[in-house]
Amino acid sequence: MFGQARSQLSGGPEDLAESFALGNAELYREGRLIEQAVLAKFIDEGHLSAHLRRVRSIYEERRNVPRQAIESRLGDLVSTTGGLAGLHLPYLFNQAIDDLALSHEMLAAGIVLRPLSMYYADSRQSRSGMILGFAAVDAQAIDAAAAQLCAAVERRSQRERK
Repeated sequence: MFGQARSQLSGGPEDLAESFALGNAELYREGRLIEQAVLAKFIDEGHLSAHLRRVRSIYEERRNVPRQAIESRLGDLVSTTGGLAGLHLPYLFNQAIDDLALSHEMLAAGIVLRPLSMYYADSRQSRSGMILGFAAVDAQAIDAAAAQLCAAVERRSQRERK
């Protein structure tokens, strides 16, 4: 009995020793010491903080441009569910609008948005809406795209009310 306990404590069956050794090596590897040292120095010297301060104002402007355009033009057609942090703006449609068809239409126009309904596990409980990313697009391009998007949402809203 104690021999069996000893072999289980020491690593288990011999035929699994190689697999356990590989798993242990992957789990507890030394890491990338040079890269970690460079990153630590980058952070210690304040470069990361400076970068974050610089991009925070850029992303704030990129977030505010579509928010102002969408919320002022679409009004009660949409509700935001956040967007004060992060790099995406989530919107819910307050009436029946086919968000999947809207996303296809916008993609054909060169504007990428994600239909909110595709993120629901249960399609019976899904809500229609859109998720807009703004990190990689400059504010002027966002403004023009927001105008196109608003026009498409208004068209779809009128069409689906009939």
